Amino acid sequence: MLNIMRRTYEAMRQCDEGDYDFRKLLSNELNGKTLGIIGYGRIGKRVAELAKCFGMRVEYYSRSSKTMELDELIRTCDVISVHCPLTKETVNLLDENRIKKMKSGTVLINTSRAEICDMEVIIEMASKGRIRAYFDEIIDKEVRERCRKNKNIFLTPDYGWWTEEAQERLEKETIENVKAWLNGKPKNVVVGQGASN
Repeated sequence: MLNIMRRTYEAMRQCDEGDYDFRKLLSNELNGKTLGIIGYGRIGKRVAELAKCFGMRVEYYSRSSKTMELDELIRTCDVISVHCPLTKETVNLLDENRIKKMKSGTVLINTSRAEICDMEVIIEMASKGRIRAYFDEIIDKEVRERCRKNKNIFLTPDYGWWTEEAQERLEKETIENVKAWLNGKPKNVVVGQGASN
């Protein structure tokens, strides 16, 4: 959010090219803007806490609680951050109808899966500048290639978990899980579809 609102990436690119003219970089603050969070679990709540530190107003929508209906959130928020899991219900949750209702210049951050959004419409709206910025870690190579050429679409590898600290936690938790299983008290058990408890 800070990157796109303050145009930091453009400023860095401009300086790399030897151009230090700040007048080309008029930008916006987060203070006073409205953040809409779709999926208000542990991560969504943490994002809300951080946004409030920057003076943002926060609205949210999830299955279990909401401050406003999804369509109103999409229509009124300056920044939308998606944190819901990919399920049958959330596939294409942000469809053509909803995406086209977004305010002109909306920033859309998708930390979930690309399948939650209608990517054809995202590409179209980003090309027109109606979506100021779309962030995602798209896995589909064909879609990724089409998005890569759009200046309003920002892609990253799926590397949110790739930190030294996260790797240390993962190693520690794996060892604890194996020990617990060997002691007959498994924890962090994942039960798949069709499996019995």
